[in-house]
Amino acid sequence: MNNYNVKKENEFNENELKPFRGDYNKCGYYRIIDNTWHVVIPCRWEEADIFHEGLARVRDDKGKFGFIDKYGHIKIPCEWRFAAYFNEGLSSVQGDNGKFGFIDKYGNIVIPCKLLEPSCFFEGLTQTKDENEKFGYIDKTGKVVIPCKWSLACRFLNGYAEVQDEEGKGFVIDKNGNVIRSI
Repeated sequence: MNNYNVKKENEFNENELKPFRGDYNKCGYYRIIDNTWHVVIPCRWEEADIFHEGLARVRDDKGKFGFIDKYGHIKIPCEWRFAAYFNEGLSSVQGDNGKFGFIDKYGNIVIPCKLLEPSCFFEGLTQTKDENEKFGYIDKTGKVVIPCKWSLACRFLNGYAEVQDEEGKGFVIDKNGNVIRSI
């Protein structure tokens, strides 16, 4: 038994949990601690992230990403080359083919790994890049709702997003892709 004070499962909430690597000589892996520095989940992960929507992203010693719950239980196995945090119920993951897709909180593939550089979903949309290095937006089914024609695209906030054309001119667009104004 180690000398860490491990809390019982019901004594914390996910908002106070954070990853901590600590003394490399003791374990070399990340553990999850609470605000009072009590170890909640012992050393196990090469990398660990904060909790989003009930799950924390972790990387195992083989370099693959998955997700754990606040009790340290593996909820989505470490099988992805990369994984982003969950937002709006989905996480962007990179498959072995080098392309990205999205999974739900149960690990089900919602959008297959065929995308280039997606972000997290905000307001039901996320930007993604096509083979011509142009950005557009997809919905949660993977359907392109705003064509890939921008050299830069930001996330939606309050129904609008900033985009930039190949000449460097900035615009504000709505969720239908209509230009509202230049910036």
